[in-house]
Amino acid sequence: MARRDLFTGRAGEHAVISHLLMRRWQVASPEVDIGDDLLVAQDLARVLRVQVKTCRAKEQKTSYVGQFRLPVAQVATPQTPELFFVFALFRRRAWSDFIIVSRRTLHEEHVLYEVGSATGTHFTLRIRLDEASVRCGGRDWSGYRADWSALFRADRLPPGRG
Repeated sequence: MARRDLFTGRAGEHAVISHLLMRRWQVASPEVDIGDDLLVAQDLARVLRVQVKTCRAKEQKTSYVGQFRLPVAQVATPQTPELFFVFALFRRRAWSDFIIVSRRTLHEEHVLYEVGSATGTHFTLRIRLDEASVRCGGRDWSGYRADWSALFRADRLPPGRG
């Protein structure tokens, strides 16, 4: 991995941490990253796992695009507690967008609607954004844009659900 990518990735994690802290979530970074960048909780009764994927957006004529590479196994394998992906896009020297999607939803989008292009053990997501919409694989992902409340809704599910 290129050095610039390491800095960009870590900066994305810190941007996500900032958003979570402003929402009064406790945030911890595991000492060893084995697929969870962050562990977040409102209290110790329920912890959520967060994987942050970061990119520098590429400008298009009327939109911009973020490209993210994910392990197929990480998306396909259910775990408890549920894993959430936060796709962080850095654009024009600032954090422009955060797309928050649960692992389960991402897996359904991939399997049912062929979102993402698979190559071996990984697949690539291309997320296209403009002022009014978010699209991924032809699907409308506008509802995931800055939907930090998805984490709150997940936190209120009873154990064994979701």
